[in-house]
Amino acid sequence: MLKKNYQQQREKGFSLLEVMVAVSLIIVGLLGALLLISRSFSGGAVSASLLVAANLAQEGIEVVKNIRDLSYAADGSWDNWYADFSGGTYSVQYDSVSLGGLAGNYLRYNSANGLYSYTAGENTAFRRQIILTKISDEEVRVQAVVTWVEQNQPQSLTVEDHLWNWR
Repeated sequence: MLKKNYQQQREKGFSLLEVMVAVSLIIVGLLGALLLISRSFSGGAVSASLLVAANLAQEGIEVVKNIRDLSYAADGSWDNWYADFSGGTYSVQYDSVSLGGLAGNYLRYNSANGLYSYTAGENTAFRRQIILTKISDEEVRVQAVVTWVEQNQPQSLTVEDHLWNWR
């Protein structure tokens, strides 16, 4: 009889220890899910910034190629373009026809036309430098370095290409 009463009391509810263990497991599960969601959002923002930086770096390389091609088309010679710079750090934007001296300034984003430049639009976190190095009389190394700060950490992306005197 005593055993039966004890069993009935035991089946009536949960002990305090069982409730605490269950609540602890639920809290750990929820915190893990919230941490995963938080990291997913921050990872998406980092990926978006990296994509913008990669495109800005590639644009810098393409603008330098265009400046070289314009110079070559004007006089048919690599020598004049090659003589225009001594190596160093420059800036360019999408409509540049010559190498500029604004290297290290923040780029601005113009939401009306969707373009980045140094002159119009809202400030961004991105800076772009174009580093030209004369390797030989026939070769120039072009590096586009884009830097920005993401979650209080400095970030950097470098794209490199080589230009050759093809004539």
